[in-house]
Amino acid sequence: MTAYYWTLVLGQVAAAMATTTTRESLFTYGLPNMMLNICIVFEIVFAVLVIYWKPAENTFKFRALDVTQAAWGMLGFGIIFMFEEVRKKLAAAKERQDKTWR
Repeated sequence: MTAYYWTLVLGQVAAAMATTTTRESLFTYGLPNMMLNICIVFEIVFAVLVIYWKPAENTFKFRALDVTQAAWGMLGFGIIFMFEEVRKKLAAAKERQDKTWR
């Protein structure tokens, strides 16, 4: 259950970052929305707290993840983020191509 929760949290973070722009890469646009950045940090801090702080672990019936398990959860973030960056790159290329043909 803990690994599922961790993956879900990181998937939500990736979705929040992916929807920041529709066409521009986050590598060039950055993350200028300070409220979103604060929420992302709080969400990750809360998830780490729930997973690794004993009283919270017991309350939510979670178990601390080892490094490998945490890394597998991060894979979801990486996949979502990279797929979205590739999609944005292709959309930008298509937009440039469409302008060329007009």
